[in-house]
Amino acid sequence: MRRVLSNLFVVLGCRFVLAVLFMWAAVPKIMDPNAFATAIDNYHFLPHVLVNLWGIVLPWVELTVGVILLLGPASDPPYDSVTEAAALVSALMYLSFVIALAAALARGLDIDCGCFNQGGNGVINWTYLVRDSSLLAASLVVFAFHRRLAKTSP
Repeated sequence: MRRVLSNLFVVLGCRFVLAVLFMWAAVPKIMDPNAFATAIDNYHFLPHVLVNLWGIVLPWVELTVGVILLLGPASDPPYDSVTEAAALVSALMYLSFVIALAAALARGLDIDCGCFNQGGNGVINWTYLVRDSSLLAASLVVFAFHRRLAKTSP
């Protein structure tokens, strides 16, 4: 399994998918932070004093992580640490998303995901939890194996 996960195309594929999803998710949130803050508040997960701050900061973190994962430095020292940090932040964000989704689903909340658009057409369900868990795994693949790219590159 380790050999498959450390494959050049698997790691680069994970980086690409994560990058595109983060950038795609960030833009509507940046354009309408109030709607995103409302989506966050609907989860009843964060204290109210943090909702607006999270609604402003998170999209910019997502955009930054997405850009680094897409265009980020090669796997050469010391720049590989930037990619490693982006993958770690990605994993921590997806972990928080999984926890928030699981808590909301367990409480039976019928709310919009707030993931990609703020239009109210993404009501959460268990597939969102599977999706975000898979993206957490992809983040961990990039975190664990991106440094091996230097050894496998020509």
